[in-house]
Amino acid sequence: MLSHPIRAVLGLWLTAALPAGLAYLLSTSIFLYIADSATLVPRTPALFLILAQICALLSYILLGSVIGRMLGAVVGAPVSVIGAVAVYWNLGRSGGGFAPFDVGSATSSLLGLQFSTTYLFLQFGFMLVFMASCLAMHAALNSRLRGLVAVGLAIALLLSSSNSADIPRFEEHGVSASTCVSKQVTVCVYPEHERFLPDLARDVSVIHDAAGQLGISDLLPRVYVERIPGEGVRPDDDRRGRVEIKPDDFSTGRVPLADVVYAVVLPWHCPQLFGEEPPSPRFVGDIARIADALTSLVELRAEHGLTVEVAREMVAAIHRCEP
Repeated sequence: MLSHPIRAVLGLWLTAALPAGLAYLLSTSIFLYIADSATLVPRTPALFLILAQICALLSYILLGSVIGRMLGAVVGAPVSVIGAVAVYWNLGRSGGGFAPFDVGSATSSLLGLQFSTTYLFLQFGFMLVFMASCLAMHAALNSRLRGLVAVGLAIALLLSSSNSADIPRFEEHGVSASTCVSKQVTVCVYPEHERFLPDLARDVSVIHDAAGQLGISDLLPRVYVERIPGEGVRPDDDRRGRVEIKPDDFSTGRVPLADVVYAVVLPWHCPQLFGEEPPSPRFVGDIARIADALTSLVELRAEHGLTVEVAREMVAAIHRCEP
């Protein structure tokens, strides 16, 4: 049988924890449904992380309930806030190591990565121990050993906050730019970015039309795939071009035309684009001249000033990665 103090704090905790946990689960589910994200984020790890978030929420509420029962409502409220901040500060910031209360980004799309179930189960275990410790601390209030228990829990918190176990939070997850539109050229993006595809495919097609007027369309790739951020040099045997969707583009739902033009022109296989030393001014200048010429043709602006022969020579040199 549980003692009266434990039953009291459990009742106080459940009164707040159950509505809060259900409300969070409901609101997150509605968000996933409205945002059409449930099929875009790997389901099992994302579900476990949402449960970990709820578990962290319940842990914070239990900590507040215990402190409230110990100190009363007036003093307990601010002390609970300080305690929750201290727990997050010590246990919720990974810094590359294991952080049991680091439970953010449950609905984020991470290209090529997914949350590690091992990491999440370790978080579950730690939070269960944390909640048991809170109850043990409350049970020790009426014990002659309460001072010893308090010191022991403080030491345990200190040791856990200094934990530097190198446990990766993410693991690799196979993903490919498999959602495509084929017109005169083929453009493919990752499924979670499908909303960008109609405008992106149309812009690439129009740019290729302009490249035809400039006499360089046969020198450009016929297939373009979305580039993973930080992908680096394109493999030599991959003859596909790249298109980029940058973080700023998500606010508008469209990639700016100038960025699409540069993505079409850039030689993603050239190592000088990704080295520590910047490319030569001539190399950058040639890319800029071709991009400006294509933009002028697309936007029906003034004459671009390049002949077919010069343009073809410049594009060939760019693709040979000549400085």
